[in-house]
Amino acid sequence: MTNSIFHCPICSGSVRIRRQLSMAIYLVLILTPSLLFAQSRILVVHSYHAGYEWTDSIQTGIDHAFSDGSYDIQVLYMDTKRQTDEAWKIKAGQRAMRKVAAFKPDVVITTDDNAQAYFAKQLAQQKDSPRIVFCGVNGSPELYGFHNKNVTGFLSRSHVTGTLKLAKALDPKIKRITFISDDSITSQKSYEYYRTLDIPMQVVRYVKVTNFSQWQSAVFKANQDSDAILVTMYHTVKQASNETMSMKPQHVMQWTVKNCIVPILGILPFTVKDGAMLGICSSGQEHGYLAGITAIDMIKTGRRASLYPINTSMEGKIMFNSDAVLKHGIRIPKSLSPVIQMVNTIKPVEQAAWGDLDWE
Repeated sequence: MTNSIFHCPICSGSVRIRRQLSMAIYLVLILTPSLLFAQSRILVVHSYHAGYEWTDSIQTGIDHAFSDGSYDIQVLYMDTKRQTDEAWKIKAGQRAMRKVAAFKPDVVITTDDNAQAYFAKQLAQQKDSPRIVFCGVNGSPELYGFHNKNVTGFLSRSHVTGTLKLAKALDPKIKRITFISDDSITSQKSYEYYRTLDIPMQVVRYVKVTNFSQWQSAVFKANQDSDAILVTMYHTVKQASNETMSMKPQHVMQWTVKNCIVPILGILPFTVKDGAMLGICSSGQEHGYLAGITAIDMIKTGRRASLYPINTSMEGKIMFNSDAVLKHGIRIPKSLSPVIQMVNTIKPVEQAAWGDLDWE
């Protein structure tokens, strides 16, 4: 007697179907999260250009927030720091609007003020606007019409009073300060904010300049009647006022360091690296990271932007430029050594070499 195996076409078909269904369910469970996130689109619109240190640091923070690679991210640079004429800014905003129409992002991250003034302000008013998260913004949210359901973000509030108090503590002779900056929208809104603060020393003047000759005159005047200058921005200074392209900012600061006889203070990392003596500096990486994780939470929860309160960044790092510290004979308390970053105009200073400085 031979054994025979009876194959029921209905039963065997059912088994195959069950197996295929089980495999399909398994694949759905495994792949659905990544597929969903891959479909989530993030558009980052920067006011300025790649290679500008502040913008690069914000992008680094954004990249860190989205480091798992699960999102479709595209980046657009408006390049309004080097190209400063009004026509260019308007066209850059229009280009960003076309990008939104083509890419259809779920969330748009906008950085610094020009991206708000020439792009996000208009986008936020559209009925079908994607959610917007801004960062690095000096102007008030009301200026850009940002009190609506589509927008939230992080304001940039510089550590001005802290920087001035630190300078005064290290050098009590610093009692009079001149503020010098370019005439960019960042400078305009920063000065508006500074005037609301309780500045811990006499403010001689606030100066905004368009061209290099005006900048030079402001520095020479401060040499005569101020104990220090605080430089906010110097990135839109032109060789002549009728030019549209800005000078290289390093050239502006190189001249300033050479010709300014009083200490130069800064509030941004690149200013100290370019020669300012010290500053409690804002972190672009913090801005970018906070904007990024907020965008991620919006996508995961489906919440509208207005449920996230508009906030300010908090982190500030104490930076010294060793060349300027030595030039002005500043003594730095050793108690600060664990929390400061020491740089010079070329590269960071290794802590082992800090012994050349005058420590208290």
